Amino acid sequence: MNQALKIFLACIFVSSPLFLRAQDSIRLKNEEYIKDSVDLHKKHHEVIDLVDVGRFLLNKDLEARHYSDKRKLDKPHVAIVPAAGYTLANGFAVAVSGNYAFYTSDSASQKISNIVTSIGVTQEKQFIFPLSINYWSKGNKYNVVSECRYMKYPSVNYQILDNNNLISHYTIDFSYLKLHNTVFRSISKNLYLGAGYYLDYFWNITELGLPPNTQTSFQKYGQSQKEFASGAVLRLLFDSRLNQINPHNGMYTNIEFRPNFMFMGSQSNWQSLIVDFRKYIKLSSHSHNILALWSYNWLTLSGMPPYLLLPSTGWDDAYNTGRGYIQSR
Repeated sequence: MNQALKIFLACIFVSSPLFLRAQDSIRLKNEEYIKDSVDLHKKHHEVIDLVDVGRFLLNKDLEARHYSDKRKLDKPHVAIVPAAGYTLANGFAVAVSGNYAFYTSDSASQKISNIVTSIGVTQEKQFIFPLSINYWSKGNKYNVVSECRYMKYPSVNYQILDNNNLISHYTIDFSYLKLHNTVFRSISKNLYLGAGYYLDYFWNITELGLPPNTQTSFQKYGQSQKEFASGAVLRLLFDSRLNQINPHNGMYTNIEFRPNFMFMGSQSNWQSLIVDFRKYIKLSSHSHNILALWSYNWLTLSGMPPYLLLPSTGWDDAYNTGRGYIQSR
């Protein structure tokens, strides 16, 4: 291709945010039939990604990259992506995210392991640093899940008064350390029993911008500058997805019982239950489109959890549940 076409591709690559989505692709060749490890013959569209575009612009040979569905133990998948955006809760935000994915076995049934982290700062002076680990041992016998996070997170809260009028918003500022760790053991195909330890610690909790002569829900609940939750966790997991990063079929069900005890350092004794169900349906064999169904149910069974750990939109481990106008409790 000539130099003008290269410049045109470079402009599209820089200006279009759609190209930042690693899952998007464009056709490189006409349809052809190739043999793969699953079917004797399967219709296949060869695709290119950002690495291919970069290699083309640098006059590198595209054919040097070999595409294969075979598990490669010595070739992990690494992605580092900058991002920027705007939300009502965060204002303008910038972040850099990284994903490291790998297999522990070359078996076709081996689930993919991955480590995900990012560093983000926002217009509202929020700092967010998560670390998520999902490790599958050889043969999927064990699954180690770790959800850790540090946040400096002033967030906006709203409150309904007795006369059903919405008061002016105010801010709860806090720092937060989250350590959620679970080890699962296979008890049947795709079925796992797990146990672990959860710790949630909030400190430097301050209410800012309070409306005059108003008692907030936090004050009624029992305001404190520190909140601490510590306890064991028991989990039952069914996961038939081979790729947890980009599922294209299968089902995920997680039942999580969390008892917190004062003798383990928790500020009070309380119990919660989470039931998380997800189903992925491939709509067509000729399309990459997936219909994903999700049901997330969070219950407080007994006791009084810390105010900042009360069930809330966007407060699941992935911070991805449905959100209201502004995250609130």
